[in-house]
Amino acid sequence: MKISALRVLTTTFMLTPLWWVLGTGFFIFHVAALLAAIAAPQALRPRDAFQYLLLTLISLLGLSMMMSAASGAADLSRVVAALNNISILTNGYIIYGFLNQSFRTNPKALDDLLSALGKVGLFSVLIGVPCVYLLFFRGVNSLSFPTLFGIITPAQDNLLGLYQKSWLIDVDWFAESSIPRLTILSTNATSSAALIAFSSYFFLASLNRSRRALSYVFIFALLCTMAATLTRGAILGLVAGLAIYFVLSLRKNRKLIVTGSVLTAIIGLTFAAPVLEVINSARQASSDTRFAIYEMSLDVTLKEGPLIGLGVKPRLDQTAIPIGSHSTILSLLVRGGLIGAALSIALFLVIPALWSAKALLRALGAGHAGDPRGYSIAMIAAVPSFLVYCIFQDIDAYAPLSAFLFAYLAVLSFIAKGPYFSRAGTMQGENPQSMGAHHPAFSPLQRDVAR
Repeated sequence: MKISALRVLTTTFMLTPLWWVLGTGFFIFHVAALLAAIAAPQALRPRDAFQYLLLTLISLLGLSMMMSAASGAADLSRVVAALNNISILTNGYIIYGFLNQSFRTNPKALDDLLSALGKVGLFSVLIGVPCVYLLFFRGVNSLSFPTLFGIITPAQDNLLGLYQKSWLIDVDWFAESSIPRLTILSTNATSSAALIAFSSYFFLASLNRSRRALSYVFIFALLCTMAATLTRGAILGLVAGLAIYFVLSLRKNRKLIVTGSVLTAIIGLTFAAPVLEVINSARQASSDTRFAIYEMSLDVTLKEGPLIGLGVKPRLDQTAIPIGSHSTILSLLVRGGLIGAALSIALFLVIPALWSAKALLRALGAGHAGDPRGYSIAMIAAVPSFLVYCIFQDIDAYAPLSAFLFAYLAVLSFIAKGPYFSRAGTMQGENPQSMGAHHPAFSPLQRDVAR
């Protein structure tokens, strides 16, 4: 039986929890992307502005890195780290192109992908809720287990060392402060929060619209899980996204929207400020470090490499982390200069925002018949989380998370500009009678009528 490259890729996504347990996440998505490139080399050819700009950015970062390495200005460890970042962006380019092509040529590709990624979201909440109980009610400050990779390799104090142990709850420390945080599916709480959020959006997208009660239970459990990560940006992005999700889902029931908005405002004014104050005070040292790094990143880059950057994210004596960390924009400014920063703003802020606006206009114009599977609502709702992550974290730091983010961009792009559903419930440019009653453009009711 022939196994398709799409099935390999979707299975790789679905087994993300397994890669976390095994400690193989740092390379398994590279393998999956390579297999996709070999199976569909035509997908490597850029077809839209996003791919052209991303290819330009990857080339710029490679050139700047090689110049830095050749001049001897960068340590070998920093060059290896920069090369890893470039490889993760390259994976993203392949995944984006391969999925876009699959969506255009295979009617089931979108269903299969959302189902696979959605299962990760369901798993993250199922494992997250017990951890929330242990963290908040049982006072467990640390909970981990060695990965298979950690068992068979000696201890390492580098990027690979992060994959030698899987943490469910870990103590995060900065300066003189420390706080236990939920850390599942990834190597740290921040990337864990993003992976939980995005996989959960995919789960909401894959849910049947009639299962509204299940979606509400899931969302409540998701909010509890996310709160335990203490990741402020991810939490605020998720809250904004869920607000969009509810408004779009219930847009025809104005009374329910008004009632829900009033109740949300009351609850928010009562509980949100104290909760955020507690979280922010616990992470104040992290905030101070983050903004100090941001300031140094800007100063050093404009002084030493304003046009194409430094090629790497250097470590300074007075900083615990490399400059350019904790922001996609500033990371690419440091490594790619003002050109890299401009490309990153276009790629990871402007274009996704335009795609979401276009998808929103189409969804509002077409109504329920225009989106019978309901995918666009959850994907539009995920935009705040994506924008927040790119502003405050690195999109090319963690291979599994980066794969999810580029898969999300592929879906959002397809919804915004690909074959979309008209008011009649058919894909634009297609004749449902000529395609048969089993064509995915038909809702279940429409299929019965067509028969």
